[in-house]
Amino acid sequence: MKIAILGGSFDPIHQGHMEMAKYALRHIKVDEVWFLPTKKTPLKTRELTAFHHRCEMIKRAIHPYNRMKLCKDEDRDVEYSYTIDTVKYMKKKYPMHQFLWLIGFDQAKQLESWKDIQTLLQLVEFHVFLRDDKTEVCPFPVIIEKMPLINISSTKIRKGHDLHKVARSVRDYIAQHGLYLSTMIEDKMCEKRYEHSKSVAKLAKELALCHGVDEQKAYIAGLLHDVCKEWPYQKAYQWMQTFHPLLMHHHKNIWHAYVGEQHVKRYYHIRDKQICHAIKNHVQGSKQHTLSMIVYIADKLDPLRGYDSHALIQLSKKDLNRGYEEVQKEQEAYLKRRNQG
Repeated sequence: MKIAILGGSFDPIHQGHMEMAKYALRHIKVDEVWFLPTKKTPLKTRELTAFHHRCEMIKRAIHPYNRMKLCKDEDRDVEYSYTIDTVKYMKKKYPMHQFLWLIGFDQAKQLESWKDIQTLLQLVEFHVFLRDDKTEVCPFPVIIEKMPLINISSTKIRKGHDLHKVARSVRDYIAQHGLYLSTMIEDKMCEKRYEHSKSVAKLAKELALCHGVDEQKAYIAGLLHDVCKEWPYQKAYQWMQTFHPLLMHHHKNIWHAYVGEQHVKRYYHIRDKQICHAIKNHVQGSKQHTLSMIVYIADKLDPLRGYDSHALIQLSKKDLNRGYEEVQKEQEAYLKRRNQG
């Protein structure tokens, strides 16, 4: 068969990748497109999301298309994924197939940095995708494919932008496993709040481990509990009017918990009822779910708050109910002192 290889980190896979694959099937007339996620690339300095997560996201994105496949041939015991080595490996493994390589023009600009590029160009045909309104020239013998490329990047998605350009099944997977959440919220709050959120998530995960609760859920709820804390008053007011009109009499300092529950459902696609309940009740507390108790305790006892919470943390790890009750007593006493002051 004639196989088009679309390689990359796919961290995560998005609509732009899918359009390149569809173009190859329609216009280059290949039999199949194989998505080839890299294990570790020498041209990227950041740490990639775990290989199995990226593979699972690809599988979900391409599931509706029977001529798109996931290829794990870069999951080999090598320090870096060099394309020249992968091409030689695949030609030996699949001697009856003809391969061609699909890359974007940004990648093409880096071809001179690729290992053994001249040999590579003799072994496989490269098709470089260029926006149909561009006239840039590639200095290597490649075939230029012009198509209306989508203005999107995996970097933007990891920061929480353009999530609608990711397949719903992929968005659900990202939400389920809490992928990129730390990066997504970093730009949406001040540094102090961001560090607090990470610290609460860490403590929530520790408490979850002690009490047989899903650690991943605890971490996600802890990380996102204050995601709407810094919203402007008018924005929070509008969301409260829309989603919680009967709770608007509550103090505005509590609103971020209520709108946070709605926001994580709609923006981060997190629909787990326990996570949402924990976010909604992290200010006032709730014993309806163990996870809600954990996030409430983790928020109030966050070591970054600047007071000695060690004893209550240890109590909560041993006996969650007693810890919860003691934390509530301390909160009530604190609020009473503040109101009197």
